[in-house]
Amino acid sequence: MSPWKPYLSTILVCACVHLGMGCSRDDVQQGEPLRTIDPRARSLLLEGEEAYQRGGYEWALILADSAARFQPDLAEIYFFRGTVFMALHRFDAALHSFQEAIDRDAFLEGAWMRMGDIESELGRPGEAIQFYRREEALHPHSGLYEKMGRIYAQAGMADSARLAYENAIALDSANAPVHLLYGQLWEQLGDYAAALVHSRKALALRPDVPNYQFIVGSQLFRSGNIEEAQLYLQRAADALPLHYPAQYNLGQALIRLGREGEANFYLARADSARLLMNSITRLERSVALNPSQFGNWIHLGDLYHKAERYEQAAEAFRMAAALEPRNTDVRIRLAKVMMATGNAVEAIKLFQSVLGVDDTVVDVWLNLGLAYAVLGICEEARYAWETAIGLKPDSDPAKDYLSGLCQYTTQ
Repeated sequence: MSPWKPYLSTILVCACVHLGMGCSRDDVQQGEPLRTIDPRARSLLLEGEEAYQRGGYEWALILADSAARFQPDLAEIYFFRGTVFMALHRFDAALHSFQEAIDRDAFLEGAWMRMGDIESELGRPGEAIQFYRREEALHPHSGLYEKMGRIYAQAGMADSARLAYENAIALDSANAPVHLLYGQLWEQLGDYAAALVHSRKALALRPDVPNYQFIVGSQLFRSGNIEEAQLYLQRAADALPLHYPAQYNLGQALIRLGREGEANFYLARADSARLLMNSITRLERSVALNPSQFGNWIHLGDLYHKAERYEQAAEAFRMAAALEPRNTDVRIRLAKVMMATGNAVEAIKLFQSVLGVDDTVVDVWLNLGLAYAVLGICEEARYAWETAIGLKPDSDPAKDYLSGLCQYTTQ
């Protein structure tokens, strides 16, 4: 989800300018009148959010500029611009926009934190912590302490990391990622008992996340509880066939249990996953060094999709779309990622935008029908598949879909 969207939602509920968590500015709490937002600026910001969600970053910036014409001192416009610049990896422009937001509203929630996020992304942990501290002074919350804990842990500052994670848990004991990170910190310190307390807590909160199964299984394996470890690692490896550590650790656990035949299967899987991971790592370095290379973003998005890292795939394709807005192939790829994540509504918008340029692409009609079928809109699905057959009479997939209308979900 966009980091901007909760702010836009709040503006409609609170009917005030501050778009933070619940309109809780100090001046508001002290009884000063709420500032109002120009309805034209609000409409443009909401339209900008829609463009941002579709990967139309440049159009989102144009809409933000238009909103500023109606209310130039509205801090949230500059916050939004900073968020879009972050997505475009234009970090200097993002930092400038967030500073402009703060200049207009010193109490604006999230701006200092976003600046810290940028510094962290750029590999400047000291600067990131300074910005996080500024945010902490105004709006301490669990997610902020989670970010601080990550940086301290990466820097080897275990005591500071522990304090940050404990603060995060104190503010939100149901923050599963914090429990997981705290468990990993204890693992690094060699205390597997403490590690498992927090890792199990994270898994209890989010039993649907295979990576949490992997973390618990790996910590059990390293602490010598091989049989129990195998149960968790098995679930993770079967759910994440392209997750190298899960495949490898399960293979090692099975060897320790004397089940070498099964172990060889997972170790072979690990080798394939490792090759994919290495390719992803190389491309990540390439786009970091030169984010203007369209082809690298496409290739990276394809690899993320193959690895079932759908959020990262969507982000890569949105970056590609920002570089070549007229490229329909990018929109098709992004739409298929939306389908994989269950966002059929957004997928339909993207497929339709492609058909608006070229309505002869059979693959798009096929997948558009699937998206409608997911939503139970069977007549539209039937029309899409019949159109595909009209374009390609020997299209067996379209015929198969028609014979089982609305029973298929993804291709």
